[in-house]
Amino acid sequence: MSGASLRRSLAKGKVLSPSDSAEWPRTSNKAHEKIDFTETHWTLLLIAGGSDHVIPASFNRKDFDAYQHVGSQKDYQVSGKRTHYICARSGREEVASYVADWMATVVAKQ
Repeated sequence: MSGASLRRSLAKGKVLSPSDSAEWPRTSNKAHEKIDFTETHWTLLLIAGGSDHVIPASFNRKDFDAYQHVGSQKDYQVSGKRTHYICARSGREEVASYVADWMATVVAKQ
């Protein structure tokens, strides 16, 4: 699916699935923007909204799974029935609390 086609689908409110794009996990055609998923990476927490139709949880999961370095800290959390606007909706304090607890655990391990 091309970028223009993807934008048209989103504008029409189409719910996307991972099969809609060969680009997942996200990649780039520019050498300086490519991600080597096998290299050590910074601590990574991906939080997906279970009802996110902009970037569905399954897309975030594919990105998460792409990071393959065994020694790097990573975690993935689907946040219930939340939408793409996790930080702007009611209940955001619960998500913030999860992030704070997760960060404290990561720091404690270092």
